[in-house]
Amino acid sequence: MYSRLYLLTLLFLCKSSKSIETSYSAYISSYTKVGKDILNNYDNKLIPRPNLTSPLVLEFSLQIMEFVELDMGGEMLQAIAWQRLVWKDFRLAWDPEKYNNVSSIHFSPDNIWTPIIKLYNSLGDYNNEASYITDAIVSSDGTVEMTQPRFYTSTCKTNGYLFPFDSQICPFVFGPWFYSPSELKMKIGKYNKTDREFFRDTGGWKQKAFWGNNTTWEAFENLTTAEFKVELDRQYIPYCLNILLPTMLISILSLLIFLLPVDSGEKVDFGMTIFLTLCVNALVLQDAVPATSSTTALLTKFNSVVTGMVALSLVIAIISTRLLRVNIRVPPLPIYLRIFLYYFGFFFCIRFRNWRLSVQESPDEIELSSHIRRKSSAPVYEQAESKMLNEIRVNVKRLAQNLIRSEAEDVNYNEWMKLAKLIDTIFALIFVIMVLFSLYTYFMGVYNKHLMIDDIH
Repeated sequence: MYSRLYLLTLLFLCKSSKSIETSYSAYISSYTKVGKDILNNYDNKLIPRPNLTSPLVLEFSLQIMEFVELDMGGEMLQAIAWQRLVWKDFRLAWDPEKYNNVSSIHFSPDNIWTPIIKLYNSLGDYNNEASYITDAIVSSDGTVEMTQPRFYTSTCKTNGYLFPFDSQICPFVFGPWFYSPSELKMKIGKYNKTDREFFRDTGGWKQKAFWGNNTTWEAFENLTTAEFKVELDRQYIPYCLNILLPTMLISILSLLIFLLPVDSGEKVDFGMTIFLTLCVNALVLQDAVPATSSTTALLTKFNSVVTGMVALSLVIAIISTRLLRVNIRVPPLPIYLRIFLYYFGFFFCIRFRNWRLSVQESPDEIELSSHIRRKSSAPVYEQAESKMLNEIRVNVKRLAQNLIRSEAEDVNYNEWMKLAKLIDTIFALIFVIMVLFSLYTYFMGVYNKHLMIDDIH
């Protein structure tokens, strides 16, 4: 009994395999027959326009896969993408019922008419765009779909003003080649703006948005093109840790130069150290900040302004040290500096006497001189006492003059010190305002630019 059941099962399987093989052979025969019948008397050089008055509508879609490189200096973007072309060729339509329900067939692009679409803003050779030859899928209603991977090198107007928080918008403009607007019209096909399943973020950039729209060129007889735009955000965290944070810390240390007193011997040394540090930081910024022909990064301008203010502070400190530390008579302040110190010192709580007063002979000197003269006019009874009194008078007069001169130099010295303190205070205030304004401009520029880009979307 079991042997009979086994033989019946084996017989059923043999008949089923033969029927499947027969069906598959019939399908292959119909598949081949469709291709031969369609290509019979088919001219692949004629554009399949529906009529002489209507252009052929071509749906064009683009999916970015990877950004190879964004060269901001050369304003060039290299990307790997998939392009999808869909159009309808009425000469390739057939009835599936006549061909064993064959609903689609593959054709080589050499056997049928295929559109020539080029990247208008390409920096590469139009005739040597890297691509792979893929078959065209033709449906029974004449719809032709062809998807190709391509390597594009396009122009991209870059702006590194807000480095490292900058974002770039790069266009891809595709249009027909050799076809007039009356023959072919491009249309944006189906694409996914947020599909990142197959996208890879490389080269320090991250794709934020991707959109497309049709553009009509009135100067070229209303030529229609498909324009895609991609927004790239720089991955700023490494730059913040390695570039932005050290620059801000050096700027804060630069503020301490203006807080050190002029008569301290460390101000010039500390200022020179900060100046050399800023110069080294400028070299680091030169290598890190992208070089563009249109704009200069705000971070580079900020570092240059800080370097200039530190250099000017060093010049003032050296001049003040020269005036106050040499063994010569300290000159009095000129009248215009005395006026400047008197009026501006009031706003910064630096007290200064009236600028109209000048250092003159004090009453003590006059009283002492008259006392010496009265003593010297007393009668002298002996020659030795007269000589001794004369020497005492000369020495006391010299001592009084030295004391008066020392007091005058101390007054001048204090005035110069107050002037140096006032100048350092003014420069410190300007420095703080400049830093705060630069930071406000910097981050508000980033915020406003992202708002503008969001409005575009």
